Amino acid sequence: MKRVRWCWLVAACLVLAGLAAHALPVEFSVDSAPNVYGSPDWTPWWDATKADTVAGGITDLRTGTFPGTSYIIPVDETVYSFGDLGKRLHWVYWVPGEDVASLDGLLEVKWVVDWYGTDWTYEGGGWAPDGPDVGWSEPTRWEDYGGGTIGSVGFAWWACYPSNDPALLDAELELYWEAQTFALGQVRVRDSVSDPWSVTSIRLEIVPRDVFTFVEEHGLSLDHAFLLASLPGRAAEALLRAMERFGLDIHRILDLLDRFGARSLVRAATFGRSRAEFMRLLMGYEFAAGGGGIEGTFGILPGYTEGESLSISFILLDPVTGEEVDDALVTATICSTPDDGPAAIHFFAVVPFDEERAEYALDIDLSGLAPGAYQLFLGTDDGGVQQVSFEIVSGE
Repeated sequence: MKRVRWCWLVAACLVLAGLAAHALPVEFSVDSAPNVYGSPDWTPWWDATKADTVAGGITDLRTGTFPGTSYIIPVDETVYSFGDLGKRLHWVYWVPGEDVASLDGLLEVKWVVDWYGTDWTYEGGGWAPDGPDVGWSEPTRWEDYGGGTIGSVGFAWWACYPSNDPALLDAELELYWEAQTFALGQVRVRDSVSDPWSVTSIRLEIVPRDVFTFVEEHGLSLDHAFLLASLPGRAAEALLRAMERFGLDIHRILDLLDRFGARSLVRAATFGRSRAEFMRLLMGYEFAAGGGGIEGTFGILPGYTEGESLSISFILLDPVTGEEVDDALVTATICSTPDDGPAAIHFFAVVPFDEERAEYALDIDLSGLAPGAYQLFLGTDDGGVQQVSFEIVSGE
């Protein structure tokens, strides 16, 4: 009986020991803060940040260029010795239930930034290539606060040093934009000096210069700016011109982009001289049946016998006004695709507008075309192409 009680006592002690052992809780956030070295705005910012962190946490980058995101631009992390003194990134850590003394040897911080593809941190009083065990240090500016320990690890570029010439600031910001793509803040904690470290990180991405230009000059959201910047070639510029020239907002442009694709939208934006012409080039002419062999929405043409003529006729309608169009450039091309070879062009001509019939009309002599399957392509100067398949059968 005593032996059983002893086993239960040992088990209970083990359970209590397990409950006593716990990973140190740490809350981590980041903001673009006033320059701690001299800015009169630093103390109000730090006081508010501490209070809000302890009360439930802060929104990342809440005073940065893009609050609530993980994106920054160089002005969010650049200080200087004139004017408002600039801003510095501060990753804020909060460990509830612990004081500074109790965290001795149990909490370390570091930052990492890249420069032209190489990751750097700070160690031994200077810059050092980053590595898993490089750059970590115990904080020098942390404090007991609100029933726990709070502090921050900061990073900033020091611009215009040693000249302190404000005229150099823009050029240096552009240099940072060119060389840097991210900034990383980290904190690591452990339960005891014999335990492994647990690392928490917040990585911030630098908004590319061209993306920020869309935001700055055109008032786009960051998401919309990234979308336009991802378009091929000069598509984004063409779409922005369309917005400005034709009074279209970004939501309308994105809707048209989704419906018609970048290539059609860029073409319409480039060649459209008015909003109506832009929409016509984008939507394309509407085809209405004429008196020839093409009917409705270009269904399959009936088969033709060798030597017959194929007659086509149709009316073009402006998709915006609904009016008939009589001055479009329309071409007709007949191709075949043999099973054992590339496509071959057998016929090409401009389809004229017949004034008397008030329609586009063309008779195509099929003499010389062997029996088989063919495709008729009708191209219009709005970039549209209509395709109709037909067959020629032997006359024997």
